[in-house]
Amino acid sequence: MAVNFPDSPSNGQQHTVGTTVYSYNSAKGTWVDVAANSANTIIKLGSWEIKLDAADLRFVHGGTDVARITTSGDMITLGNVDSSGAP
Repeated sequence: MAVNFPDSPSNGQQHTVGTTVYSYNSAKGTWVDVAANSANTIIKLGSWEIKLDAADLRFVHGGTDVARITTSGDMITLGNVDSSGAP
């Protein structure tokens, strides 16, 4: 499904898609999922992002998850290599 956001949004402007509310951040030039952003900590380092939410810690490069450490199921995933088990 294609999503059409307003062409010239103002800072803080909100746009709803289904049940998800996005807010425009003019400093970053991007739309942010309001609910997810309140639960996530995001650290940006160039094209890398480190995201933390209730279920996992994700390392994202260029918008693609490349590594994930999750507390649900004690799973560590790096690329296509998985390791599981209790500590």
